[in-house]
Amino acid sequence: VSQSRYEKWGISIIQGVFDPFKRYFEGSQILGQILRTMSTLNLSLANLGDLIAGGKGEEVKAHYKEVSMMVSVFNTLLTDSSIETASYLTRSMAGAPETIEKFKEELTAATGYPFYKIWGEVGKAGLSDTGGAESEAYIQTVSQYQDDHYAPALQFFLPLVMKTELGTIPELWEFEFNPIAKQS
Repeated sequence: VSQSRYEKWGISIIQGVFDPFKRYFEGSQILGQILRTMSTLNLSLANLGDLIAGGKGEEVKAHYKEVSMMVSVFNTLLTDSSIETASYLTRSMAGAPETIEKFKEELTAATGYPFYKIWGEVGKAGLSDTGGAESEAYIQTVSQYQDDHYAPALQFFLPLVMKTELGTIPELWEFEFNPIAKQS
């Protein structure tokens, strides 16, 4: 992540990445909770309100406890009905994958790294895309950062090292950064 994106705003690089990471992590946790409670047992007891009002609350509790033990893996919902029935209510997961994907995109953008390097998959690009455009953009970003931040320091520091080690500074000298991309 480029420090220059944040240094003028008074926040650290970590803070710029931490907030999107926290949203992604919390979104994933919430989605996990929703998945665990996706199906809820709906137990309808005949005249539930009348039973409780008539002093039979303990019997209702005992019945509920028996049902809860039988289906302890599920959430149970008691409702008033004229006949006793049991059915499952299922929550819709519509939009959940898209929401998590948005969190992933935000986190990726905050880091400055290509999507496929973080997540091990190509983002929303076409099926034949291998992340080449993202890689090229990342390589250009790193190269620009090297030129802006490291090169000036090296241009100052290397002549001092040469003067100390060689006794003189050669007239023609230069340096270059190793290529970021692997040579094919």
